[in-house]
Amino acid sequence: DFISIHLQTLKSIKVLSQGNPKAPDLKHKKTGKLLWIHGFQTPPWVKIELKELNLLDSTNTHNVLPKLHVQGRIDLLNLIKACGKEKNTSKVRKIHADMVQRKWISKDVYIATALLSTYAKCGAFNEAREIFDQLPVHSVVSWTSLISGYTQHGFGEKALDCFREMQDEGICPDAITYNCLLKACGMAGALEIGESIENEVRKQGLLEKNGILGTSLVDMYAKCGSLEKACKVLKTLPNPGTVSWNALMAGYSQHGLGEEILQCFKEMKEEGVTPDAVTYVFILKACGIVGCLDIGKDIDTEVRKQGLLQKDIVLGTTLLDMYAKCGVLDKAREVFERLPVRDVVSWNALICGYDRHGLGE
Repeated sequence: DFISIHLQTLKSIKVLSQGNPKAPDLKHKKTGKLLWIHGFQTPPWVKIELKELNLLDSTNTHNVLPKLHVQGRIDLLNLIKACGKEKNTSKVRKIHADMVQRKWISKDVYIATALLSTYAKCGAFNEAREIFDQLPVHSVVSWTSLISGYTQHGFGEKALDCFREMQDEGICPDAITYNCLLKACGMAGALEIGESIENEVRKQGLLEKNGILGTSLVDMYAKCGSLEKACKVLKTLPNPGTVSWNALMAGYSQHGLGEEILQCFKEMKEEGVTPDAVTYVFILKACGIVGCLDIGKDIDTEVRKQGLLQKDIVLGTTLLDMYAKCGVLDKAREVFERLPVRDVVSWNALICGYDRHGLGE
């Protein structure tokens, strides 16, 4: 492989071990420093020597980890995480194959868990589960990695199945696990499990410490249609922010409750919470539902002042739809003409507006 071929070209390095796993593989001729090439940590001098020979960044299709053997374990973790961000499944599989060949999966739980997490983020759940089952010990981190992956890809029921297995093993979730599980409950409509999670996080005092968890709880109840509980939870949060208010408004919008959205907006402003583009989308939808043109015009003025229409096609289309539903078709057409991009949704909103008011031609 890359190491055995190219390190032999370094004039300052002497091969020692001849395959003996207990002996160091290499030795620097001048300094006498030793190197175990199959270890995770390697001395900086090796990296320097390889850089000078332009070998450090060489590409090699047979082994995707050449530089990791000389930069150490931290670099391997960073590379695995980078693959997760890029959703580069093919490269992850090559890394995995190399790790299996070197028997690193069973030796380092941290690296194995990072690989599991990356597979889960990429949606490669067969591989993620395979690594999970090979781990010598399951932890809250490994379980959460699996649960998070299923949740991110919309598999709420599978995430909840993992939660049941996790409980059977006697492993207690942490705030990150609970956050993922609440999202899974919202997807699956699992209200009872969501309620039991709320009881647990309150008992542990996590809502006071973790604002994201509170928002996820509001979102879970809203998606499950328990809007009174969603509103109640929001009002018990120490400092509900824009995202928390938006979660409640999303629930009202999902059920066509325009008046409730406008009431939320009023209370939100009274609390001094600043709306964002998502908030404005829900308000405009509410204005279209109840025919509240005056508030819709105010929102139009505000989003134009902030320059949001040029940045957010969803917001622009929702503004167009609000004017169309309220019967102000000349304004709807004006908004349509000013949209930076016109898609099938914006065309449909304008066409439906004309049709709704008897303007078939």
